[in-house]
Formats: sequence, structure tokens, C-alpha cells
Amino acid sequence: MAVVVSAHTGWGIPSATLGGRKIGTCTITFDASYLSGGETFAATAIPGLNKLDVLVQIGGTTGGYVIHYDYTNELLIAYWVDTTVDGAPLKAVTSTTNLSAVAPKFLYIGS
Repeated sequence: MAVVVSAHTGWGIPSATLGGRKIGTCTITFDASYLSGGETFAATAIPGLNKLDVLVQIGGTTGGYVIHYDYTNELLIAYWVDTTVDGAPLKAVTSTTNLSAVAPKFLYIGS
């Protein structure tokens, strides 16, 4: 299943067009078996978009996970903090991790 996208306008940022670009917010829900290296996520996963210029997680972390969008490879990559090691950098989530309770909010700009 990978990820599911749902539009959202409850943060005071309605979907809009500005300078020929579409701006809006959405929630992206992960499934129960994360793929090591990231979940495939093309711009077309957001209704009405063909190209993503910006995809930024907003509203803090979800369950302690931080999601990064790799524009070159069109991947959503999940990271977590290993709290057993002081000062450790974020670590990539390993394959088959259940992220089904992770549904971060994003701001997007695209065309």
C-alpha cells in the first residue's frame, strides 16, 4: 500500500494558487511495512499536481518520526532519534518498521 495522501485545509492554509503554483496542505499516512531507503512518492500522489517544488513536514513530528522528501528520487524517508545515544544524529528507519500510526502533515507547493 505504501502511503496514502489526504487533502487538509484545517490549519488556516487553504489550497490556493499563487504565481501559477498550487499551495496547500495534506496529510500523508504510512503503512505497516516501511521500505528501507524510503517510500516512493511522486508529485502526482497529491491531486492536481504534476511537479513538487516544496514538500515540508509541518506541525512537528509524528510519533517521534521526522519525514524528509528526497526530490531527486521521489522518496519519503523516515528518520528517528536513537535516545539511547546522547547527541546521536537522526537515523533512517529500518525496513518493515510499522509506521501505520504515522500521519504527518505537510505544506506543499507545486504545479
